[in-house]
Amino acid sequence: MLEMMAGRVHETREGHFVGTIFVSFIGPLFPLRTMYVTSEEVSRHGNATTVRWSGIDLPLHPTSVALGYLRVWLPILAFVAPFALMWGESIDFGRPEWLLSVALLALWIVALVVPGKLRGERAKQIEVLGAATGLALDPAALERVQRAGRADVVGHELTQHGVAIDDPTRLADAARADVLALAYAYARYRAVDDPAWRACASAMWSRIARDGV
Repeated sequence: MLEMMAGRVHETREGHFVGTIFVSFIGPLFPLRTMYVTSEEVSRHGNATTVRWSGIDLPLHPTSVALGYLRVWLPILAFVAPFALMWGESIDFGRPEWLLSVALLALWIVALVVPGKLRGERAKQIEVLGAATGLALDPAALERVQRAGRADVVGHELTQHGVAIDDPTRLADAARADVLALAYAYARYRAVDDPAWRACASAMWSRIARDGV
């Protein structure tokens, strides 16, 4: 079975990204799984090249899946479409069918450049999460069990620093500057399923945005 990685989104400065592995033939056919990729290993055996990805399996990421299709198939369609539309006829570069190629290529460039990028405040938040936990990823992208496990790890680290984690309101006000990023990460992991922790994370982010970490 041929596999390919496509639909890279949320790339970080460290080279981490979210991508989807597809069953492929020429281009992506069916998505198998989405990964948060921390490293890629390329090896050659004779004329064959093998790529292995290391990281964390995630639920299928809709944006990554959609961009995986668009970024590969659009330029192929841009090349094939005019010839298919003029099948059995003489090739005439003055015919309007070529405008379809131009439109498809323009859409491909947009799909490469615009969606899936981390920008503005969200990019800064993901950077803080990555610095605090080593995982530069929105906690909402994780499965519930994965998220709970990582929250337990971060929560244990906070308690090792003498920080109480049972009350979101108190944590938002009392988290010391030296553990603020870690406390923010913990609140973000809990916030996906609990509005009280969402308010806590928002309050701590206001502190981080104002004072830094």
